[in-house]
Formats: sequence, C-alpha cells, structure tokens
Amino acid sequence: MTMAENSPEVQAQAWLAKLQQALAAGDSTAAAQLFGEESYWRDLTSLTWNLHTAEGRDGIQSMLLGIDAGAWPRNLQVTSASEADGVIEAWYTFENNAMQGKGPPSRPARAAHWVRTTAQPWSRRTGWTGGRRRSSPWASRSSPTCW
Repeated sequence: MTMAENSPEVQAQAWLAKLQQALAAGDSTAAAQLFGEESYWRDLTSLTWNLHTAEGRDGIQSMLLGIDAGAWPRNLQVTSASEADGVIEAWYTFENNAMQGKGPPSRPARAAHWVRTTAQPWSRRTGWTGGRRRSSPWASRSSPTCW
C-alpha cells in the first residue's frame, strides 16, 4: 500500500527530509529557512538539555549554532500525520548522539510554524532499568533531600 503523493504523511516526510539534509550538511541557515517568518522550535531537553523556545528563523539558527552538532536531530521519520484547515500536523521520531526523541511539527503551506523536540527514554541509557530510574548509590533512603 502506497501513500498518495500529496498525503499529509508524504508532505511531512518531505519537509523533514529537507530539514535532515540541511542538518546533516551542517547548514543551520538552510535549516532555519525551512521555517516561516513567525515560527517556533520548542525543545524539551533533547537538543539543548533545557526547556528552550527558539523564535523565528534567526532564533532557530542561533539555537542550532549554540549546541553541538551531535545534538542535532537525525533519522527523522514521520509516524503519523493529519491535515486540518490547510495545516499539517505530524508526529515524528528522531535521534541524536545522546538519545532518541519524538515531536510534532506543524506546517501551514510550505514553511514550518512550530516544531517540538522531546527527549524519550532510551533503553541503553545508563541509570534506567525497566520503566524506573535506579536510585543513586550514594543516596540515603532516609534522607528527605535525595533526588
């Protein structure tokens, strides 16, 4: 079964492919140009290791230049997409040197309006067992200030 050429999934994957191509080439300018004049990239700890919102093309380019290229997303793959009122919203997965992640970009017409990147648990990450984080070996169970 093939998707129609103009389906939301195909359009979203085509946009993500352009973003991936720009990022793989180390071209933050080309990556930022894929976004609209009024646009946002909300990173929830997967690229910046912080909660960060980059606003506009200049802000997105500055964010990308402010982090190591190893943190830039790669292997961007659409997992689902829909279209309503001319806006495509698609969930996608990605990875970088530190983790796997997912997010939804929203794209009216030809440029992205917003993108969110979110860190996801990675089974190979140190400190995670099953669905729970191991407690620190130096933390006292009786201490109320253990993190």
